[in-house]
Amino acid sequence: MDFGTFFVIAHLIGFALGAGGAFVTDAIFFTSIRDRVISATEIRFIELGGSIVWVGIFISILSGLGLFMADPGTFLASSKFQLKMTVFLVIVLNGLVIHRIHAPMFGRAVGRQLHTHPEFKRRIPILLLSGVVSTVSWLTALTLGTLRSINYTYTEGLAIYALVIMAGVIGAFLVHPTAFRILWKLK
Repeated sequence: MDFGTFFVIAHLIGFALGAGGAFVTDAIFFTSIRDRVISATEIRFIELGGSIVWVGIFISILSGLGLFMADPGTFLASSKFQLKMTVFLVIVLNGLVIHRIHAPMFGRAVGRQLHTHPEFKRRIPILLLSGVVSTVSWLTALTLGTLRSINYTYTEGLAIYALVIMAGVIGAFLVHPTAFRILWKLK
């Protein structure tokens, strides 16, 4: 096996771990909102999911560097690559927010009714935003990774990505009735 194949396989493994961990963690987050109570078990799964995400991100960074070093000029000239790197940066930053700010708040709310927990009530909009950004970003990275090229400039691709995130946020507030019930109690 040559180095290029090795880095592609490692990149796919990193992505699978990162996206899989993120999707499981997001599912636990939304389940916690739905039943309004977060348990110690859910916290442990959120922490485990977060660890898996970070391992996946680390593997993706190392393997991505290996792929990039093989042909940096082609990658740097590609709007697809530039967009993918922006989305990856959003994934990392959003992951830091989720696991450094939101997850500790969940830990402080273990066993309590989330809809009466003052800190949780204040953070509902940003929690939903973080969940949507995570899901949309991982799916965008998957889509970009599977395409040979895109017929958009970096700016056009970024605008589409932002619109999908906005649509996802609107959808999260419309589709998730528990979140609306909690938000209505905040008024």
